[in-house]
Amino acid sequence: MKYDGVQTIEEPEPRVLDFLNYLEKETEMKFDLATLRGAAAWVTTEVKEHNTTICMPAEFYTLLIKNFNLNMELRYCPCEFCNKITYIELFACGNEHKINDIKVVWKQIRKAIPDLPVYISNLLQEGAYNACLEKLRDSLKKPGK
Repeated sequence: MKYDGVQTIEEPEPRVLDFLNYLEKETEMKFDLATLRGAAAWVTTEVKEHNTTICMPAEFYTLLIKNFNLNMELRYCPCEFCNKITYIELFACGNEHKINDIKVVWKQIRKAIPDLPVYISNLLQEGAYNACLEKLRDSLKKPGK
């Protein structure tokens, strides 16, 4: 994936703010809107199986979930065909006790918006934290969790 023409977004899309308000209403999450940052870019992806390249606009917003002390990113597609949030990514960056917080937040988002992909990323590259993150991913895949 390649990002071209990256620009800072000064004022978030109203749809993004509405989405965050909805999440606050439907979950236990409380966002620190002062930490909300956005960037717009053209995302280029090569699809080798079909020998083609796809280029589309995207907006990425990051902010802090203050009552869980977690960082979250959401991707918004502003094109006329989508005009929606396409996924959320939760960042596991810190000590082990955040694993339970990530699990709680992940479940709350999935309950509020079942068809929205929610990803978990690890900003640390090595150590015991990776093992904890794998256990979290495995537990979230199990039915009834």
